[in-house]
Amino acid sequence: MMRRISKRSRQWLLGGMLLLTALLIWWVNDYRPWLNQVASTREALEQARDRHEMLNARLQRFLVNEREQRAQDKQLEALRAKLVPGKSIEEVNAQVQTELQKFLDDHEISLSSYQTMAAGKWRGYKLGKMQFRFSLTTRKFSEVLEYLDKQDLALSVTGMNIRYRRGKKGLLNVTLEISTLFMEEEKTS
Repeated sequence: MMRRISKRSRQWLLGGMLLLTALLIWWVNDYRPWLNQVASTREALEQARDRHEMLNARLQRFLVNEREQRAQDKQLEALRAKLVPGKSIEEVNAQVQTELQKFLDDHEISLSSYQTMAAGKWRGYKLGKMQFRFSLTTRKFSEVLEYLDKQDLALSVTGMNIRYRRGKKGLLNVTLEISTLFMEEEKTS
């Protein structure tokens, strides 16, 4: 037969079982949900950190893009300031021809001929092209080139043909092809 358990041992056993039951109830009702909540909070925190890092990276890209856009806008404004005023290529060409003619008259250089050429393109923008012919000395020719170089306008010498004539004071027959950049104004409606 089995030995009887003493009253004291039964009390300790019963107390231990009650304590174990209370611990299991606490584990099931309080501690495990709290562990689950801590785990889900950690997961949510990790997701929030990842999202924060992603958004910071996007913000940095946008800031870089904004800086680049501002730099491009400044370059565009600087270029627009250098454009010869006019609503069409013909107006721009006429403006350049008039200004160059004034310079030539002031420096006693005779223009043999002026010719408007077919418009060209540069990076999708229109170029007005003109051809000037004159006979002049080397010194006068250098003055013309210096004048064109000092112009703070979007124009360039895109072609040049020089022929030296031995007679008649050593004059040069010069053909200059000048191109001007033309940008149409954006229409706002």
